[in-house]
Amino acid sequence: MRAHVVYESLFGNSHAVAEAVAAGLRAAAPGADVEVVSVLAAPDALRTDLVVVGGPTHAFSLSRPETRRSRHDHLDDPEARRRAEAEPGADTGRGVREWLEALDAPEGTPAAAFDTRVDRPVPKRASAGMAKRLRRAGCRVVLPPAGFHVAGMHGPLVDGELERATAWAGEVARAAGLTGAPDPA
Repeated sequence: MRAHVVYESLFGNSHAVAEAVAAGLRAAAPGADVEVVSVLAAPDALRTDLVVVGGPTHAFSLSRPETRRSRHDHLDDPEARRRAEAEPGADTGRGVREWLEALDAPEGTPAAAFDTRVDRPVPKRASAGMAKRLRRAGCRVVLPPAGFHVAGMHGPLVDGELERATAWAGEVARAAGLTGAPDPA
C-alpha cells in the first residue's frame, strides 16, 4: 500500500499537520509506504492507493500566486516571519490550487483534503475547494474535508490539533480501505 500526503505550507502549520497525518496513516496501516511531499515537488501524474492534500486557508480559499507572494506583508511577529522563511519556495512556486488543476490520477483514487485555518468561524475554507478539485480530477473523496486551527493569522497550531490530525488520518485510512476494514462509502 502506498499513500501520498501532498501539502502547501506558508508558515509551517500545514507542513506540521501533513507530518501528523502521515504518522496517523502509518499507525493505521502498518507497513504502508507513506510519503510526505511538498506541492513544489509533487508529481502531476500520481499513482497511489491514497492521496491526502492539505494547505492553508488564504483569503477564505486556496492560496493563489498573489496571496503567496504577499505572505510576508505586515508580518510584525518575528516568530511568524521565522516560520514563513523556513518554508522554502512557498511564495514562489505553485500551490495546491495549481497542482490539483494538473493532477493526473487513476479514476477512483481514494483521496482526502485538509486545511489549516484561523481558530474562529470563517465563511469559507480551502479544504472544500481541494475536495472539489480532487473530485474533478477523478478521485474519490472518502471523508468530508477537515480543518485544523491555528492561533491568529500565522499560527502556531492550537494545542491538540496535531493529535486531532493524527486521529483523522486513521479515519481516512479506514475509509480508503488501507486498514483492511470495509470502506463505509
